[in-house]
Amino acid sequence: MKSSKSPEQIRVELINLLAEIQKKRPSFSVRQLAQAFQVDYSSFTRILSGKRKLTDKLANQLEARLITITDEIGLPQDIQARELTQQEHRTLARWVSPAIQELCHTVNFNSTAEEISKRLGLDIKDVESVLSTLIDIGFLIRTQDGKLLDSVPAWYSDTFKDDPESKNANLEDLKDLNRRAESSYMNEQDDLKSFSSIIIATDPVLIPKAQELIARFRKDLLALFRSKEPKVVFVSKIELFPLSK
Repeated sequence: MKSSKSPEQIRVELINLLAEIQKKRPSFSVRQLAQAFQVDYSSFTRILSGKRKLTDKLANQLEARLITITDEIGLPQDIQARELTQQEHRTLARWVSPAIQELCHTVNFNSTAEEISKRLGLDIKDVESVLSTLIDIGFLIRTQDGKLLDSVPAWYSDTFKDDPESKNANLEDLKDLNRRAESSYMNEQDDLKSFSSIIIATDPVLIPKAQELIARFRKDLLALFRSKEPKVVFVSKIELFPLSK
């Protein structure tokens, strides 16, 4: 059955839909919209750019989803701009939160707490608690068909950056990641890991410049990792701290 709309009409509606969602959620990405339409990211970007011709089957699929998609991924009415509680912020400070959000982007992602706990090696009750918080504050959206979409709200700000309890939570998180790094160092195959460090004497006046270089490197590394369809979650830790007085 042929779609009632032309391929160009569907393409324009997709572009307009993305723009409308990004007004409410500026961080919402093309990849997330592709997930919502159940189309692989590479194909979806080619559709938006007009470089891929729509088959009748795909046109029908996209047209059908256009009818319901805004209700599934629109801004929930009960999530408004607000400050986070200390408990919510401590949850976001843990590595578990971004790891779950990143899992949402992986191929064939199963959004059940059971599957997430298996993939991250976590207790299921811990996963359920983090999921509840992320959904409650709008960092994750549960669609009508049960899928999870990653979406950091535009109103989010790091309100408890200097909170002592949050720093303690970050310290425990750092220890946990170090334990996982040790396990990876001993058990993972060499082509899936990289461990290196340099110890060098310098003038502390150069540290701000070094921090700028690290920030740029992180952006470049992120762009590289985003250039292919994601399958598993990795962590890249860059640490800079004095060893002497």
